[in-house]
Amino acid sequence: MKHLRDNVGKTAPANFEILPVVGTPCDLYSLAVLAVRTLLVNGSTTLPAMLDEMLKLARQIANPRDVSKPFRSRVRMAVEKDPRLLAALGPQRLAWGQVTQEQALDMIPLELWTDTLAMIVSMFPGIGPDSTCPDLGGTPQGEPHAVFDNVWTVMENLLTRTRSLIVIDWRYNREIHSVVSGFIAGPK
Repeated sequence: MKHLRDNVGKTAPANFEILPVVGTPCDLYSLAVLAVRTLLVNGSTTLPAMLDEMLKLARQIANPRDVSKPFRSRVRMAVEKDPRLLAALGPQRLAWGQVTQEQALDMIPLELWTDTLAMIVSMFPGIGPDSTCPDLGGTPQGEPHAVFDNVWTVMENLLTRTRSLIVIDWRYNREIHSVVSGFIAGPK
């Protein structure tokens, strides 16, 4: 006891080691941050602000009132219900110039954009039941690469759907669709 009292206030040598956080869930989180940087940061926004907005969306979706709906549908409903979310995370963030939200949604369908946001949300470990990893330490035993499988599948689907945006005029297709639907329905 005397030895402890004699050393009160004195520094003692302590051995410690800093262990970096590494693993595939951390890599998945890093990919989510890169996706936010690539898709949502432009001249009028910053990475911290957009990352904060994405994490707010992720937390909002993590506590759904109706869990019977698919994750992608819940993301879309949240974005459609809250105009502030669409203003903050809409496809207009892709452009560095002055593009309005309406112009951006004419070029990129809302369903495709909300599916992209859903993919990014799922990449944040431990946010909710839809996260690919339950936490930063949630690496599957023996298959650390498996955490990327779901994201890879979703990204392939998004890329396939995005290809049509390059060569097809969606507005023209919708116009043709409405004319054909009118003929099918018959005269009014």
